[in-house]
Amino acid sequence: MSTEAPPKFSSGIRLHITEPTKLPECQNHTVVKYIEENHTVVNHTDQIQKPWMIIIIVSGLMHGVLVFVVIGVINKVSLQNTVVGFIGSSVVLPCSSAKHDFKLEDINVHWRQNGRIHVYDIIKGKDSVADQDPQYKNRIKTFPEEYERRNFSIKLNNLTHADAGEFSCFITHSSHFKQETETVRLFINGV
Repeated sequence: MSTEAPPKFSSGIRLHITEPTKLPECQNHTVVKYIEENHTVVNHTDQIQKPWMIIIIVSGLMHGVLVFVVIGVINKVSLQNTVVGFIGSSVVLPCSSAKHDFKLEDINVHWRQNGRIHVYDIIKGKDSVADQDPQYKNRIKTFPEEYERRNFSIKLNNLTHADAGEFSCFITHSSHFKQETETVRLFINGV
């Protein structure tokens, strides 16, 4: 934890950002309070995240007036991981669902690189390469035995420099409107 004071705004108020735990007590300082819903998402490292947080900045008493400013809503379902691979080697790109109350036949998973390149699809619990980009043909290994545990990770073989970038795993449920997203940043080392 940093003991260094954060910079002041032009009004002279400091913005202290804390973890979403207890609300710190302080007078005439800015306090950040997180209000969270009861939804939780567990990623592949079993870190529990709260998907929706409203950040409210409560400014200290300024001339006898308590000022409330709502900053916004943050969707924390999207989690970003970093994976480093080497030219010619393989990496596993993690993706798992926190929702275990859906039938596998009701789940679709779409892997995309940089938001647009079709890497791999799992449709109604079955592997599909119908729309797969040619650069990934015969380079993706899946783990169907893990699908029942809602693990949709993929293994990318024979890495090239073109593979570097952001990979997103979109998990949708046919009877549910929310989409789960897990993002992995892939860095490639080597000649």
